[in-house]
Amino acid sequence: MSTPTSSSLTALAAYSACDVSDALLALKLPHGGFIADLSPISPPPSTTPLVALASTLLYLPLNPPAPACTPSPAPPSNIPQGTHWTDLVPKDTILIQSGPPSHAAMLGGILAMRLKYRGVRAVVAHGRVRD
Repeated sequence: MSTPTSSSLTALAAYSACDVSDALLALKLPHGGFIADLSPISPPPSTTPLVALASTLLYLPLNPPAPACTPSPAPPSNIPQGTHWTDLVPKDTILIQSGPPSHAAMLGGILAMRLKYRGVRAVVAHGRVRD
């Protein structure tokens, strides 16, 4: 692999990580260039603790069989038809997400921005996150 030129890096800087990943998917690169098991980066510690009510979200596969960690029987979805789950997370809460192991992300830049816009204080994700 060759080293990218500064003009190439400057051109790429105009795009978000989501744009690049979606372009890689369109080019048929498996999983959009996904690199497994990178270490998370957290913001620096604050002297002010974050205290808020929790809102939970359990991802279930669209098609059975459900993973062993899924309650049996799996609960029915409580997300109304035609509604996106990000619009149901209450303002000023901490969202806690969990789901079965997957190469797909449960949270990315667009969803995180939507949650921030709606006033969600933080997200704890037990799964893959991108962007």
